[in-house]
Amino acid sequence: MVTLYLEQMLNEALDLEAEAEPLVALRDTEGAAALYNRIEHGLLPEALRLARGYAKRIALSHVATGVMLRILSRRDEAIEYLREANRLHTHRIGTLLELVRCLGELHRDDEALPFAREAVQVAPVDPRAWCNLAISLMWCGMRDEAKAAIDKAIALDPKDPKARYFRDNFDRFLPRK
Repeated sequence: MVTLYLEQMLNEALDLEAEAEPLVALRDTEGAAALYNRIEHGLLPEALRLARGYAKRIALSHVATGVMLRILSRRDEAIEYLREANRLHTHRIGTLLELVRCLGELHRDDEALPFAREAVQVAPVDPRAWCNLAISLMWCGMRDEAKAAIDKAIALDPKDPKARYFRDNFDRFLPRK
């Protein structure tokens, strides 16, 4: 029962994030703030209570908490919860992708790279995993391997806007020496 509750909270937080993104783009700070407020003052306290309490041995409680903290730009805290989730239940693609995202957003690319590599091993046909690997490799200066990874991401999903953006701007991000 607790896992279903955690899944519902996680999905609600992700839905709120998706609703807030266009509002942020349109500079509707009041509208976006109301959505982020729901996460910060409604969902997050409950997720923290569960992750620190009787659900502390359930990886999903840490994933949900980590995702909510990431949405609220509290990435350092998010990483700790996501690492715990990964320790409790290894090889989960969603957890690995979130870890890579948080670490990458903090420019901790050397730390992100092992999780990005693990993600493509766990989900070799997931274009998100390959795109994240490519980005991590780019920021770590591994040009050839990054190019191969971004090509793999595009091959798996030719319409993925994030992968296409990084491929189209590859030389700008990582110029030839």
